[in-house]
Amino acid sequence: MRATVIEPATTVPLQAMTGVFFATFSALWLLVEPIFGLGLLPSFPYEAGWVGYALIVALSVASVFIFVPVYRKLKSSKKTFLTFRVISASDGAEHLVSSPSAMLVGDFTAGFLKYLSRGPAKDHVLALQRTHEPVLQIITASGSVNLPNGEALECAGISNGVRCQISAIPREAHVLFSRAAPSEP
Repeated sequence: MRATVIEPATTVPLQAMTGVFFATFSALWLLVEPIFGLGLLPSFPYEAGWVGYALIVALSVASVFIFVPVYRKLKSSKKTFLTFRVISASDGAEHLVSSPSAMLVGDFTAGFLKYLSRGPAKDHVLALQRTHEPVLQIITASGSVNLPNGEALECAGISNGVRCQISAIPREAHVLFSRAAPSEP
């Protein structure tokens, strides 16, 4: 069984993408310009120069699109992952998940519920989220222990091979009172 990876999305900084674009553009320009400037290639009409310039820009943009997944993969490979099981009552299955050890419990719970909401238990999960607050629990021999949402998974006591479950506690109902005078019919 392959583990489902649940981790926060890695955003690629705009500065990094801009740097890749200009580095590629500059390298191509410094490679192509001397070749034509020294007369190593036959001369081309004026329009061909614009096509060549557009080709350099297109290759630079393509290098940014190649860079983004490589950057995300490199950032993800530097993380330490925990592999554990989460029992889901909403779809009746036990899921093998892998998640960064430094990920917050609340972020993991939200990501796992998002994963579940794309599956067969979609309607049940979405209905339960409207009225209940999800809580990640570790299953122990003496019962289950609620984990605080603000702690990292590793600090909260999750390790490789641990069995967990997502439980739901009812949200508190807030009654709002108004001082406005009743409207006349």
